[in-house]
Amino acid sequence: MPAPARVRAGEASFYAPAPTPAQRLAAWLPGTPSDWVAWLCIGVALRLALLPLATHPDMLAVYYRVNMMERGTAALVDHPLQTLPMALHRAWVWLLGLPTPNLDGLPWPAATTREVLENTARALASPAALGWVALWKLPYLLADLACGFVVARVADVQWRRRAFALWMLHPIVLFAGLCLGKYECWMLLPLLLGLHAIQRRRLLRGFLWIGIAVAMRLYPAILLAPLLLAATPSTALRVRLAFLGLLPTATSVACGCTSSPVVRLALIAAAFGAAWLTRRRASWLPLLVGGAFACIAALVVIGPRMLSGIREQDAQLGALSHHGSFFARTGLGSENPILLFVVGYAAVCLWAQRRAVARAATEGPFQDVLGAGMLTALCFCTFSWFNPQYTVLLVPFAVLVAPSVPDGLPAHALQVLGVLLCVLGWREGMTTLHLALPLAPEPLAWTQGHLEVLGASIAGFDIKSVGRTLIAAGSLWMAWDFVRRHARARSLGGAGAWFACAALAWPLLIGGACWIALRGDGLRPLGEPQLLEEGWAATVHPEAIELETGANAPNLLEIQPTKLKELAAIDGLHVTIEPAEGAGEVRELWLPQTEIVDPDRDELVRISLEGADLEPNQRYRIGLLDERRGSVPGAVVQQLAVVPAERLRALLGQSLRSRWEAAGAFAWSWAAVLALLVGAAGFLTWRRWR
Repeated sequence: MPAPARVRAGEASFYAPAPTPAQRLAAWLPGTPSDWVAWLCIGVALRLALLPLATHPDMLAVYYRVNMMERGTAALVDHPLQTLPMALHRAWVWLLGLPTPNLDGLPWPAATTREVLENTARALASPAALGWVALWKLPYLLADLACGFVVARVADVQWRRRAFALWMLHPIVLFAGLCLGKYECWMLLPLLLGLHAIQRRRLLRGFLWIGIAVAMRLYPAILLAPLLLAATPSTALRVRLAFLGLLPTATSVACGCTSSPVVRLALIAAAFGAAWLTRRRASWLPLLVGGAFACIAALVVIGPRMLSGIREQDAQLGALSHHGSFFARTGLGSENPILLFVVGYAAVCLWAQRRAVARAATEGPFQDVLGAGMLTALCFCTFSWFNPQYTVLLVPFAVLVAPSVPDGLPAHALQVLGVLLCVLGWREGMTTLHLALPLAPEPLAWTQGHLEVLGASIAGFDIKSVGRTLIAAGSLWMAWDFVRRHARARSLGGAGAWFACAALAWPLLIGGACWIALRGDGLRPLGEPQLLEEGWAATVHPEAIELETGANAPNLLEIQPTKLKELAAIDGLHVTIEPAEGAGEVRELWLPQTEIVDPDRDELVRISLEGADLEPNQRYRIGLLDERRGSVPGAVVQQLAVVPAERLRALLGQSLRSRWEAAGAFAWSWAAVLALLVGAAGFLTWRRWR
């Protein structure tokens, strides 16, 4: 008796040959060749045009570190937080035998704009510089194209062609990877591979990929908590996912803190073993073993080096503190309201928890994970970013979600417009001029004064506040539309209520911790030298400030004290200047240009040094006295900075009133745009339900 047809079909599929590599590749492509070949050609043409024609000193600094490693003046241990990307850059240079720029004449990180432009122009003066820039950025282009195919694979079937086209033409992607020359696509590729694994319900593999993305760039770590909460309601599984998400970064940092190849191989082998055990066995044993191994590595490898070389790492720790300070500014204007980000982040975590609890057992977690990632990226780009390329974290989520949400594409277009405006005003407009250096390095090096005037004119327009307003409006629009269309009615009770209380309470604790950390880490011990711009140095003593002047003579001194509100009652300041040795005549100056800038926000006291006639390469003692001859002790000084003379006129014009007007303009424009969006949404909702 012949077998049924369905049995014969099953036997045929069972004995079918395995797919060839060409067939596997075709399965990844977004539909038929007619759907993606045209957009691929357009995207490749745009990227090849930008490949040699734009760069930024930050990219040259990355390859300069490779240059120092090749000469033996630096090593991976000098960059423990960037071990994985720096190792990949060095491998790329070794593989192709590429030359690397030498920026030894640049006094980083205290370099001025003039010095950066001159050294960058010198590094790109060779006729072969365009070819070098193209080869330096080539791995970013390859990762960018791979991201486009993975995005098309992850997107819904009906939106694959549109998602692929959006990625190929996206301005933020082109700016970050091809114009600015940053390796953000090296972070986006494992992040997208992790989303693809989660889409196929392979959570452990997906979070391991996301952990690799965090090891590439640290800021995607903010995605871990919301994605963990949205992926599963199981606490045990969340612990395993968190371990896999943090393991690559811990391994990368540990490898970067030792110069021994044997120890590095042992760390990598232990990480592979812990990851394999965590994926194969649902037990606490690999977690305990991995944690104990990490503690031993920290004590044996990291501890002695940190204790013995803390002085050598002062510059690196200072750079990290400088970057971290951007996340703790609470103004509006062009600054970053960290408290709003913390509250928004807590709301996203609460939303992710509710979605995981309400999800049916047969329903996959991918849509909830994708939504949690998009809301987190919206919150990050609206409230916490300080470099425009960091908004690239939002792009994969927006490209995957926006086509399926009716108002997603116009909202994301508003965000892109805001980012482009912020690029024009980033660092007072100097970024857009840096990007043109490969095209004309010598003329740009000759126009230093014009660059400063152009930067001041762009900064005076306050274009960054307009861009931030558009980004905030687009993010609120997209978040509102997404949450409204994916809302799920379910009340919280029991453990869910406790989670809600914790989610609403911990932002206050985080805010308090940030406040304490800022005012604790920013203080320098008395008597410890501090490097300033223009080759100056400063040492704070209890009775005075000791300055060592450089070759150039700045005309402005900025002081950031810890008790600025007490100084706010001072109508004016006397400044006494004398040689450090005590010899010579004491010169006492009354400075009517002395300005206390925004004491309510604990910012700066600016003191003009015009008329002081300070000689270069000399040491002076400066004492601060109020008009009642009361001394202002140096112990209250938190930070010192000197300002080059060419920026004096622009800085003196930034009074308290102008800053307040800038912040108010941002707030009012944000409120106006928000009112328009709410009105438009209400009108559209009324028309649909009428």
